[in-house]
Amino acid sequence: MFWALTDVAPYGMGSRGGRGATAGGGTLYLCAQKAREKVLAIAARMLNVNDPEALRLSAGRVKRRLAGKWEDTGTDLAEIARRAYLDPTTLPPDMTPGLDFSLTYDPPPMTYSNATHACEIEVEATTGKVTICRYVVAEDCGTVLNPIIVAGQQQGAVAMGLSGALFESVHYDPDGQNLSATFADYLIATACELPEIDLVPMHTPSARTPGGMKGMAEGGVMGAIGALANAVSDALSPFAVRVEALPMTPMALRERIRGARPDS
Repeated sequence: MFWALTDVAPYGMGSRGGRGATAGGGTLYLCAQKAREKVLAIAARMLNVNDPEALRLSAGRVKRRLAGKWEDTGTDLAEIARRAYLDPTTLPPDMTPGLDFSLTYDPPPMTYSNATHACEIEVEATTGKVTICRYVVAEDCGTVLNPIIVAGQQQGAVAMGLSGALFESVHYDPDGQNLSATFADYLIATACELPEIDLVPMHTPSARTPGGMKGMAEGGVMGAIGALANAVSDALSPFAVRVEALPMTPMALRERIRGARPDS
């Protein structure tokens, strides 16, 4: 018997729309706050401390602020867990046994990052070939959870935008037959056509999400398309050529340049 994934998997929205950090990370962050509150309440009971806010959990150990400094109390998370599960009668009043936590969180809309793209390009007027000499992205990423992943998201999104702007196009014949069904006909940019991407980090935590996270990667596609199209239009301004359609293939640009030059 064969089962489709949707027959056994619960419904989920996936990670689309930059929801990996804002939804998943936000839920985990808020749930961890619930766990921290209970753990420190148990620790305060164990240490005869009236205010759990005078305690903090660091690297699995409970510390107490004394004379302006955080001092180790000798109590760790393992000891607190044993108390929570194995000795529930000693817990604070009305506290349930165990350390199990759950939380549902729906992130607000409009939590994506913001960026500015700039590029320097050259266009060979005789062939229409576009060479990207330099590409810079300054992006406000919010709270960065993993710098390597975020940099990869930025680079991949920019590469996707540049590839679409330069090469990618779907063609059909009069009967509706796709003429670009393989990568032999549907061209994509490779490492040979794409530049080194200079990333300028900016980390302003979002006020709309727990932990200040922002959705990443989507803005790189749109920013790349606009920046490159405007740069090519600027380069071709002596020929009165302005980019008004994509992709900007060498053939398309060469045709536009020739159409603008009666002597060509």
